[in-house]
Amino acid sequence: MVGDSAASSITVGNQITLPIVVDMTQAAGLDIASLQVKVTWNASIVTYVSVTPGTFGSLTLNETDVATGTFMANLFHVTGTKESFTALVLTFSGTSAGTTPVEIEITTAGNELAQSVLDKVTTRKHDVTVSN
Repeated sequence: MVGDSAASSITVGNQITLPIVVDMTQAAGLDIASLQVKVTWNASIVTYVSVTPGTFGSLTLNETDVATGTFMANLFHVTGTKESFTALVLTFSGTSAGTTPVEIEITTAGNELAQSVLDKVTTRKHDVTVSN
């Protein structure tokens, strides 16, 4: 899930932080030990500023394509967790007026036994509206 709600607003030149939260409240005993996260957005409306690690294990970043609206990260926790956590926090800046979805794709998810749990993962996009 991105952010605390499904949408937010900023003005051109201002920044917004969006936490990527893994909500385990409905996971019924499932644990997560690894994730690969792909985040996309319209780079003409918001620009990537930075990422801050969350509370989950180690973080390996791929910021190669942030100028065109794609960010990737790999997260790994040795023992896994059954608790909800913030994976990372992205900061964006409003570039021009408009609305863009910030979409999350989980490309890999596994437990501490290296078994895939990708079929149990659902995501929610977050719309960011930028105004003048």
